[in-house]
Amino acid sequence: MKALVEIKAQGRVFGRDHWTYHFCTSCEFIFLDPSERLNSEEEKKRYEAHTNSSGDEGYRQFLFQFAEPVEKIIKERQFKLGLDYGSGPEPALTKIFNDKGFDVKAYDPFFAKEEHLIKAWSLSEPYDFILCHEVIEHCFDPVRDIKKMLKVLRRGGVLAIRTQLHPGPGLLESWHYRRDPTHVSFFQEKTFQVIAQKLNLRIIISGKDFVVFENLNPSSSFLGVRRIFSALYKP
Repeated sequence: MKALVEIKAQGRVFGRDHWTYHFCTSCEFIFLDPSERLNSEEEKKRYEAHTNSSGDEGYRQFLFQFAEPVEKIIKERQFKLGLDYGSGPEPALTKIFNDKGFDVKAYDPFFAKEEHLIKAWSLSEPYDFILCHEVIEHCFDPVRDIKKMLKVLRRGGVLAIRTQLHPGPGLLESWHYRRDPTHVSFFQEKTFQVIAQKLNLRIIISGKDFVVFENLNPSSSFLGVRRIFSALYKP
């Protein structure tokens, strides 16, 4: 069985309520069986029903729990340009960082589908940091999405991910986080360690619900291609 698509390991299948999950015994990744995922229309409706708003003080405090340690890291590195990957219907985290003086762009496959923001050839320079806040658990293929982010992240840049760590197969039954039908991928510290090893990343810091990676991969050779061609063929 494949876990994390490209991280192959022995695993087992188990059921919870009416859902079926797969557990990788090597990297401790858990994912919902693909046949039981929502379709894109159902998924979008679910997101539209979320009440997260930048005007909600409780939600802002929740975001600050993630933003503050990340801000400290990127300030130490004098980073400026960032991407909020999976910014949602209202990009509250984007606003928080921009209000602090950073230049953060918002991308979301449903609500801000500005594809040029995640295509290396269309960028004049790579991002210094990428924020992925409560997004990775929604990804059907997390490694594919992380690779997509790394292609537009500079060497030495920061990828910050927030998601709740699962309690293990034995305790999944009562775990509230899995009850959201759009939550299909669940991680543990070991999962992120394997991802770091496989994708040439270094874990800078991790906590009970977040991990911050440093990208050790070279910047994409396609960065700035559109800018170059625009200059060459400018009328």
